[in-house]
Amino acid sequence: MNHLLRTAILIVAAMTASALILAGLFGIVRNVNLYGKEVAQFLPTSETRAVVFYPNQRAMQEFPFFEEDYEGAEAIAIFQDFDTALFRKDTEGSVDALGPYLIETSPEKLSSIKEHQELSLDAQQTFERLQAKQQPGTQWTYLPFSSLPHSDNIVSRILKAALTGGSDGIALSYREDGLMIEHPSASISFDKAPKFIPDMPDVFLALALSNANTSYVELQDHLSKEDQVVIEGLLSSSLSSIGEGISFRYDILPLLTQPSSIQISSTGASLNFLISGSMDDDVALQKTLDRLHTAYENSLPTSVITKRVLDKRFSSIDIRHNENVLDQNQFTKNEWVIRDTKLKGKTKGLVTATQGNAFLLSTTLKAISHGIDHLQNTNEQYAAKLTLDLPQVSRLLPDLTSIQKEVTNKFGTGTLQIITNHNGNLRNISIGSSRNPLQLLDLLQ
Repeated sequence: MNHLLRTAILIVAAMTASALILAGLFGIVRNVNLYGKEVAQFLPTSETRAVVFYPNQRAMQEFPFFEEDYEGAEAIAIFQDFDTALFRKDTEGSVDALGPYLIETSPEKLSSIKEHQELSLDAQQTFERLQAKQQPGTQWTYLPFSSLPHSDNIVSRILKAALTGGSDGIALSYREDGLMIEHPSASISFDKAPKFIPDMPDVFLALALSNANTSYVELQDHLSKEDQVVIEGLLSSSLSSIGEGISFRYDILPLLTQPSSIQISSTGASLNFLISGSMDDDVALQKTLDRLHTAYENSLPTSVITKRVLDKRFSSIDIRHNENVLDQNQFTKNEWVIRDTKLKGKTKGLVTATQGNAFLLSTTLKAISHGIDHLQNTNEQYAAKLTLDLPQVSRLLPDLTSIQKEVTNKFGTGTLQIITNHNGNLRNISIGSSRNPLQLLDLLQ
């Protein structure tokens, strides 16, 4: 009997030991599997509002609600419910580590992190493409598109469309004077900056693009129908100084499918334009410019009104068409063919210059002549570059004080510069201004 009892006890003990060994092995295997994991593999895509990798003070200013000590953290995850989790490397083999990390968060969130069965962030294609471009150990922030604020003002909505390009996530990093935003882009790279840009004195807005037509169409695609109409209206209004009959979409954009530049200066209350570019077909270029001159000519008041008083009591008004009030000239300068259409006695009109398939277009002959004499070699590579003297925004939008205030509030009162490039399958956009520091989430409010 004693022998049977001892045998039963040994069998139970052996079974218990085996179970403990198996549990230990499973634990070891699980920890080995967890140990090779990165932060994104612990985070469910649907619950993640942002991830700040290698956080610093500048990055954490985007999230002023965060008050914990983040020194030494490899990443901070911010969830949709605004709960947070700090990931620190486990350097001492702590028993409460999860894989390679000590995770500082609420017990409920830690349990959710351990047990989640959803798609992990590292399997999300946009995140994967953005992370692959980041240098190890460098600070950057991942923001899903759904986490970017919805805005009630047109400036922020346009900015959001331009900076995200319809992507479902962006990478955000910081420079001394601004921000760098990256997002996946399926567009063909158009990083062919204009080789030469004509100089225009007193410019307060300079825009150079590799393909303005494509850039404009892409921007419109990412805006609501209402905002598309607003943008179209603003551009049409800005062209009123060239001529009421000239359309931005149908007359100007076709000229800007190759590297081109647009510059705006002001003389008193008057705006002056200087546009440069080229077309593949010089015959098509001439037809387009002919159409512009005709549209501008038709918009001019070519009638002469004569008022007479008869017998000191009766008046009569005589209205007659008079082509002599137009001043149209064509001549050459440094192998450029210049064509000038304006009212007699006026300095502003429509002036174009062509040399082969290259062209210049302006509101004054002075701007064209100066541009021809001062063609500047850019030696730069970008898809688009905007430089704007912010205090002059009111000259562009004299009747839209609300937009002026929004621009000034967001970017300050110095000079704003935005440069767009392509890097493989990513588009990167840098924003720099006198306001330091710029914060992306503020800009998009």
